Amino acid sequence: MEAIDEYVRFCRIVGPWTDWFQGPGGNLSVKDLFKNHMFVKQSGVRIADTTHDYGWTLCELNALRECLATNKEDFISAVSVCPTHSAKPSIEAVLHTFPSKYILHAHPAPLMTQLCTPDSSFYIPTFKTITVPYAKPGIPLAKLLQTMYDPSVSIYFLRNHGVVIMADNLDEILIRMNSIRIHLFPAGVYTQIPTAAILSYRMKPTQQPLLLRPTFLSSPLRTFLPYTPDIAVFFTEPVFCLKENALTYPSTVPQVISIDNHLYVVGETLTQCAILEELLRAYLQISSSFTIQLVDPEVASLRGWDKEKERLQNSK
Repeated sequence: MEAIDEYVRFCRIVGPWTDWFQGPGGNLSVKDLFKNHMFVKQSGVRIADTTHDYGWTLCELNALRECLATNKEDFISAVSVCPTHSAKPSIEAVLHTFPSKYILHAHPAPLMTQLCTPDSSFYIPTFKTITVPYAKPGIPLAKLLQTMYDPSVSIYFLRNHGVVIMADNLDEILIRMNSIRIHLFPAGVYTQIPTAAILSYRMKPTQQPLLLRPTFLSSPLRTFLPYTPDIAVFFTEPVFCLKENALTYPSTVPQVISIDNHLYVVGETLTQCAILEELLRAYLQISSSFTIQLVDPEVASLRGWDKEKERLQNSK
């Protein structure tokens, strides 16, 4: 697999997980060590919006490391590698110049109270970790991390900021994310790793994986009754249900997946995922008592109508 394919897969699998990434925050990188290049997020872009044509910039590693060494915050001199993707990289790009091929910098919301609490500890039984004092994002933080870096440590907790995970492949990143979730997140509903990642990668009808976004809703929902035109048009497939410890794969792409009754929406873009989640939340508020639904001819008329097909397409 080419490094660009690895990078896009990385972004589209973990980027929709809003318990780890919010808005344009956080960053991911994948290095092409043979060419001394690094794919990293373009400044201001949401990670899950990444495609093969959008959302990333290609940096020359030695040039980026030179920017760090000389305190040069204008990284544009490091992105001349690929003229078609020479947009300004994230200010945190220098945080990704450490040796590991894969680096994840996330802002895990369930961990923020601990990260912002003095003297809180971050013990994980299977991995060594280092806690880094707060420093301004960008060069100051990267330089501080340089002084604390240990090649045997792959998880760095950043006070009042987030977490950095370093590994040589995506599976190792996911294992460490899951260990953080299991051992450090407080009780609650969170993205089910690695099940969500495996499903996302398997649902790959085009060059890049579809987005599998957690809603953090729990429901025994199995199918959609067409109460309204929106429901009839946007939810055409039954809910694909599975157990986290008994993984199976859908034969067609569903709009909603249930993993142990925790609901995820599936889409090509974050916009499409957001629309499906809003409609799903509205649907779950409908009481089944004394309600009626649209009949089959009415549903067929809506789904076959060119106006509704156009609306569906425009929502992606």
